[in-house]
This record gives sequence, C-alpha cells and structure tokens, in this order.
Amino acid sequence: TGAAGREGAAAAPPSSSDPPPSDAFGADAAEARPGSEVADPRAAPPWGSAASPHEGRAPLLRGAALDQAVAQYAAAAGSSVMGQGVAAPYSPPALSDSKAVEVLVYCFALMTLNTTEETLIRAQYSAGESLFACDGWDVFSSEVVPLSHGVAPEHTKAIGSMHCEFGGPWDLALNTDVFLKAWRRVIAERRYAHFGWTVKVDPDCVWLPSRFRSVVEYVDSSLVFYFNNCNEGLHGPVEVLTKGAMLRLSSGLEATCAHSDFLTAEKAQFGEDVFLRHCLQLLHVNAVNNFDLLSEANCFSRDPRRDGCISGTVAFHPFKEPHSYFECLAQARYAESLNATRNAL
Repeated sequence: TGAAGREGAAAAPPSSSDPPPSDAFGADAAEARPGSEVADPRAAPPWGSAASPHEGRAPLLRGAALDQAVAQYAAAAGSSVMGQGVAAPYSPPALSDSKAVEVLVYCFALMTLNTTEETLIRAQYSAGESLFACDGWDVFSSEVVPLSHGVAPEHTKAIGSMHCEFGGPWDLALNTDVFLKAWRRVIAERRYAHFGWTVKVDPDCVWLPSRFRSVVEYVDSSLVFYFNNCNEGLHGPVEVLTKGAMLRLSSGLEATCAHSDFLTAEKAQFGEDVFLRHCLQLLHVNAVNNFDLLSEANCFSRDPRRDGCISGTVAFHPFKEPHSYFECLAQARYAESLNATRNAL
C-alpha cells in the first residue's frame, strides 16, 4: 500500500476472521484454487539468477532471455502445471446477451510529496500510463501541486496531512485514516458514478488499464462486488470495485464502517487494504476471486521482480523507481505482443 507507507514494508497477513471470497457472485468458495498451496514451479527460474543492479533483484529480462521466458511461461500456462502455485485463469461472468459492454474506468492514487511516489506519478503522468490511461482519474496529496511543469498541467487534490505511524505486530504503515480521506473525497465528489469501475492504484504498481478492460468487457458493473486479487485476501497495490460496490460503499462507509468498534481497533494493527476488505464485508459486498489482476511476491509467490513482468496479469508490484517501473511496463507489452503474434500464426 503505497501512499504514506514506508517502502519495503511487509504486507499484512490474512486475518483468520475473513470469510472466504467467492468465484461467482454471492457463491461461497470454501475450497482454494487447484494447487494453490503447491510450491511455484517457477520459484527459481534460470533467468532470474544474475546479480541485480536494481532493488537487490535479478535484472528484468531482455533480448533472448526475455523471449525464452515468455515461451516457457506460455508453455506452462497451456500445460498441466498451470495452477500449481499459479492462479488458474479467471473467466469473467458473461452478461445474459453475451455482448461486450463499454468499460469506463475511474482510477485514483495517493501521492506522498517529496518521495519516490511523487517521482513515479510525475513520470506516469508525462507518459500517459497507469491511472492516467484510465477514462477518469484523480491524484490526492497533502496539498495542491501541479503534476508537471508544462503548459496548463493538471493538479493533485489536497486531502491534508498524509503522515501515518508504523506499528502493529508486523510494523506496518498504519495508513487507514490517510486512505479514508481519499475515499471520502471520491465519494463526496461522486465522479465514480459516471464510470463502471473504480480502481485505487498505488504509485509503485505497474497497472495496465487496457488489459483490465479486456478482462471485464462482458461483466455487468452494476453488480455489487469487488475483486479479490490475492490468495491472502485483497491486497492494496490495486483495489477494484464495481459501480454497484461503490454505491454500497458510499452509503455505508460513514453509517456502518466508521462506527465499527472492530474496524476501529484494526486500524492500530493493519493497513488500509485490510480495513477496506472488512468494511466491504460488513456492507455485504461480495468478494469475487480474480487472481489474474496482480503479480506480487506475497500472492502465490509470483514476484515480477524475480520472474519478470510476463505473467499476463493486469498489474505488477512493486517497482519503486521510474527505471525499473517502465522497464517492467515495456517487458509486459513485449510479452503481450509475442503472445499475440504466436496466437495469430
């Protein structure tokens, strides 16, 4: 969870009180995905063994090594090992008329000034990537600042102090109240009501809206659900809610979640993603598993800094400097083009 959080902070473990998410709207899913507890067969790939000049990790793949990695991953995805430590592909529920719908996505991020988050957001803005490739977007920070030094730049929206303490059993960024400021601003301005999907994305998350649109083009966003993106429960790098879920959250955030003694107590132990997950549960917003949304080490051990950004997911996390961020983005698009060419043959 990026804004107001310490870089490299450990992710919150799942709470034993969490009910299981569902793979269908409203349907319980007591069983895990097939093989989800089996070690990832790509845990130590040959292309990830070199010393890293960036972030203490193997360098992102290039040239022939990248071609080999994409081919091996595609072969694994089409074989019996798919699902052994790698989430099974997500098949979105189709609308009754089986017609694609227009996918309009509103994205927002929080940006802590004078940190690598500001550097990343400014670079993404200049390139028109991440949340700036969504149909609508907002960036929230402690004060109003321009996102570039060009002519007539867009500005951030101020939500006040973004300072938070660290603590709890895992020394996490206790940033729930910071993110609640942003969610309240989103709800108050009601921009989300003009879009089918609302997405909170962290600055260090490589997020590809074009992939997301293809994933949900047959999904009715008026249904009340959020996507559970991790086998350990919703993780904060990317949080996706339907318009139906946003309407439920807008009516229940203050009336229910803000007055919950249980959620208030959790603020001193966990980060904002745990609060959001449990708030949505209190509001009876369904959790729908979509493990094709996010690649990160804490979910199915799919670490894109180790394995490369080639899994085909919609988002990759974390990449905390522009160089590695855009390298991952380029790698993801290159892998995508190779697979498209292969499928056309």
